[in-house]
Amino acid sequence: MNQKIEDILDVCLNAIEEGDSLKTCLSRYPEHAADLEPLIKMAQEIQSLPEPEPNQQHLHELLVQVGSSKKGNTGKRTGIFEYWFPPVQPTLIRVAMIFLAFVVIGATTVAFSANSLPGTPLYPVKLLTEKVQFLFTRNSEGKAELRITFSEKRIEELVAINNMDKSLDRELLNATLNEAKIALDGISELPDKRSSILLTKLDHLNAYQQDVLEQIEVAGPGDDDVIQEAIDLCRQRGQWMRQYRMRPSPEIKQRLQKDQNSPWRGRCRWQR
Repeated sequence: MNQKIEDILDVCLNAIEEGDSLKTCLSRYPEHAADLEPLIKMAQEIQSLPEPEPNQQHLHELLVQVGSSKKGNTGKRTGIFEYWFPPVQPTLIRVAMIFLAFVVIGATTVAFSANSLPGTPLYPVKLLTEKVQFLFTRNSEGKAELRITFSEKRIEELVAINNMDKSLDRELLNATLNEAKIALDGISELPDKRSSILLTKLDHLNAYQQDVLEQIEVAGPGDDDVIQEAIDLCRQRGQWMRQYRMRPSPEIKQRLQKDQNSPWRGRCRWQR
């Protein structure tokens, strides 16, 4: 009998808590590995986050609302949890409770994390929020647009850090350029009309990245060469996008993505 994905997830989470590795769990269910891996990793990251301080006012208001709603309930269910959720699988209850705690108790933390930078306590919350948002975005267009947004966030973080101490965060530089590459991969799968709109957004972001990199000041050894290489990469990408927008062709897009000399091919050369 085929097991349901929620049952398998529950088994894997329990096994990992008892000491099994993620790789071991996934190897037991190879046909579900692609779906299980992001769910397990997200649960692990949520558990590893620093416990946020609850907003007492919001929590009080929530409890008052729940109490008021409970008084008007005439059904057979008597527990608060039963009032909110119908009977479901144990794993779905676990996932629901994780996200309920994340949203209710951590709402203020998530809001403050929006402007956090690498190295600060709330930055992991910011990245996890992005992962949750991406995981629950089902259509290809939405995923590609999120990648553009993430790329823009990384370049803004790079600028903020540079403004503080003139240092170059190569990890952020690599992330902003690679997020743009992944966005193009998603755009290439869309119909021409929608891909044209997103490609325009990506072109504007690329031009902004190039402009930022041309104005940035760095003091570290070798950083000037890295910045120049990134500027050249943005310039090549911009030229390609302008050419493609003038003469759009799926064949040209696929060929350039596969070409070893394409500006969209592979990772940045300075990444270790």
